[in-house]
Amino acid sequence: MQTRTPFLKGDKLRLLIHRAKEELAFDAVVRQPNPLTVEIRSSPDDEALAALKVGACIVGAYPQKGLAYKFDVKKAEGRTLQLELISRYEMRDYVRVEVVVSLGYEIVGRADESDEAEERNDKEFIDAESITKAGVLDQPVAELISTMCQEIKTLRDQVQAKAEYESAQVSPQHVSLSGSGIRFVSHLGIGLGDILRLSLSLPDMERPILSTGRVVRVETGGKPGKGTGVACRFLDLSDGDREAIIRFVFQTQRQMLRRMKLLS
Repeated sequence: MQTRTPFLKGDKLRLLIHRAKEELAFDAVVRQPNPLTVEIRSSPDDEALAALKVGACIVGAYPQKGLAYKFDVKKAEGRTLQLELISRYEMRDYVRVEVVVSLGYEIVGRADESDEAEERNDKEFIDAESITKAGVLDQPVAELISTMCQEIKTLRDQVQAKAEYESAQVSPQHVSLSGSGIRFVSHLGIGLGDILRLSLSLPDMERPILSTGRVVRVETGGKPGKGTGVACRFLDLSDGDREAIIRFVFQTQRQMLRRMKLLS
């Protein structure tokens, strides 16, 4: 027997499904609470829509209440889905807000180049470790040198990142922001899987939030000259910065709800 859902007819959901390195997102509206039936309102291509097949496990963010849930797809007919509620999902990271913030970004790795760079860096580290463990040095010294190699690599990456952040241009942009990632419109030739360095400035923060991110979705097909929609997942966001973004998202949502009540 299907669990009774907490949704009402007309409620809006943000459905998310992960596929390899890609994250697919769909805007949906509840057509019937029990059994839960939703209609996809966004405009995905046929390939993306095919991912919402019977048996697929998806996550639905419920922005109106700041909650999220896990669902199984029980029926799929075109843009209409019947979902079975599995459980609550502790997913504050995925609650989003549309807002204008100061954003700077630059491409630091293409999809194929970033994978090769990761393999190359790992190989450099493994080679250093294997040399020290070849019997020339004893185990404690070998482990110490191996740890130092990793720390030097991390420090090198941080210094390089700092230098490139300072040269990135920052400007006010309309974005869709959550604790897990950011979506914005870009006029650069950004592709799926590319690695970006991001600089994000929130109100009341003395410093920008710096992070790298992987492009998980590229939305094409808009009007010429209007840019391309780019969805990017944060890769190395600190816990403190993530909490700052989540607080900002919920604070902005509460302000929006208060304004809506005053206008109604």
